[in-house]
Amino acid sequence: HYAPGEPILCLGNIGCSLSCDYCQNWETSQVRHLDPSVVHFYTPEDIIKVCLENGIRIISWTYNDPVVWQEFVVDTSRLARQHGIKTLYKSAFYIEKAPVAELMDYIDIFSVSLKSMSDEFYKKYTKGSLLPVLERIKEVHQSSAHLEISQLLVTDLNEKESDVRKTIDWILENLGDNVPFHFVGFHPAYKYTHVERTPGEALVRAKQLAKESGIRHCYIGNV
Repeated sequence: HYAPGEPILCLGNIGCSLSCDYCQNWETSQVRHLDPSVVHFYTPEDIIKVCLENGIRIISWTYNDPVVWQEFVVDTSRLARQHGIKTLYKSAFYIEKAPVAELMDYIDIFSVSLKSMSDEFYKKYTKGSLLPVLERIKEVHQSSAHLEISQLLVTDLNEKESDVRKTIDWILENLGDNVPFHFVGFHPAYKYTHVERTPGEALVRAKQLAKESGIRHCYIGNV
């Protein structure tokens, strides 16, 4: 929503602060499955050089969770800001308060993946917990950074209408109707391969529910 169609340099590292059974990037987020041949080494200066040479105005920290390489993310984002390059932090946001405060100084856009509104879901399927994620989202919302929320609708886990409504209600109550919201399709992966992809009609219905409830900017992805 922030800059539709804008070329973005997407960067990921190895590891994650969660361990989701259905992880969509498990080959790098779960380090024991890593193929070392896919790893490349860059400095912050290298990254900025690539952006400047290719006219790229946004860097996205994504794929695995950028929580695990905070120092490199901050160093590179600081340098990016000096060159007029925006940074986008794509994260499940299972992170403590102090590092978020540090990120606020250098990150322009936060896109947070909210897995579910159930703490039981978080504990069982992600090995994390819900409350810290909600608290950190509210802190970003209160800042000057741009915030967007996404939710992966996982077949047979959180795609029911009742689950979707809980997320919509929390967003409206805590973030308002103007924060962009994305419903994202799931593909079977990692430990969760016994089901089909998210049905397209489930994504369309979720968007319809969000719009009917008052969410002003709602999108579906991976369809």
